[in-house]
Amino acid sequence: MKITFLVRSLELGGAERVTSSLANHFASLGNDVCVITIHNRKVFYPLNGNVKYCPLDLPDISGLSIPRKASSVIKRSKAIRKKVRELNPDVLIGMGSVIAGYAAMATLFTRIKSIGSERTNPYEDCGASPLLSFFCRTFALLDNGYVFQTRDAMNFYPKRMHKNSAIIPNAIFNPAVREITPVNVRRKTIAAMGRYAPEKAFDFLIKSFAEISAKIPEYKLVIYGDGPLREELEDLVSSLDMNGRIELQHSNENVLRLICDASLFVLSSTSEGMPNALMEAMACGIPCIATDCPIGGPGELIKSNENGILIPVNDGEALKREMLRVLSDKELSEKLSENALHIREDYSINRIGQLWLDYLSKTVGKSKKDH
Repeated sequence: MKITFLVRSLELGGAERVTSSLANHFASLGNDVCVITIHNRKVFYPLNGNVKYCPLDLPDISGLSIPRKASSVIKRSKAIRKKVRELNPDVLIGMGSVIAGYAAMATLFTRIKSIGSERTNPYEDCGASPLLSFFCRTFALLDNGYVFQTRDAMNFYPKRMHKNSAIIPNAIFNPAVREITPVNVRRKTIAAMGRYAPEKAFDFLIKSFAEISAKIPEYKLVIYGDGPLREELEDLVSSLDMNGRIELQHSNENVLRLICDASLFVLSSTSEGMPNALMEAMACGIPCIATDCPIGGPGELIKSNENGILIPVNDGEALKREMLRVLSDKELSEKLSENALHIREDYSINRIGQLWLDYLSKTVGKSKKDH
């Protein structure tokens, strides 16, 4: 099958990681795979040599006035459509709600099937403005199919498109997971990772840790990531006099090897799809605490007090209580660690990749009029 992905870039990010991992996996099985990126930026997630890479290097249109943005969208759509028709794949996968709209426009009135893939929380991203909501919902109807990470995400979209859609969770894409052996002795470290962005709520985690730090003087909090809020978070750490206890590290491709022996992993987000960071931490056997945030990814991964612990979003008292409980209860910590490891098989790349390929084959086999 000739499969082409359309994504903003291959920089650090959830949709970018999924794109790179699925593209590499599909190509390893003998499929003809290409990745088109709208921007030509630094590649954080590398593609294998048998995956064709086509960066379009189109200008950023964020921040433009509505008339200029509309004009730029048309120009961008034409450039994408030209490249897609040149490649002539069987299916084009738009990674993200807005990108899925471009995929629909690029394949309109062609034999090429388009599939959208929602990668975040559409209620926040698409619902940010009436115009964007209209764009996402309308163009989703033009795609031949759609892949969602959770049922909550699917329910944002018109019901008439549900019958041609599929719910497929993320796989554990990082190959380092399979090379990591769960440890018996853990460092006195609480770990977290993700973009330094508002939805990750690292300020909430930092404040909560600072408030209990005197009760766990031997522990430190280490967060790995990059993003627009780095300086703001550094200032917060300094203002709390936590420079010796809280570290804000940069993103690192070997981050799992650095955190695999942590005593605890915390996902503090206010919104997540199917969080890769949480999945990888669980697959390494790290005891995990996560917010039960929309659109439901953490809640689908964790059965609270069995393979992890769920807490309400922005509930500082719950986070402080559960961090202290896990760190002080060795039996609970070991139970969470052991049970979390089952995620390795449940969300393996082979299993999830096959769900994708089955869905793509089914969609490609339908004629346009069947949509």
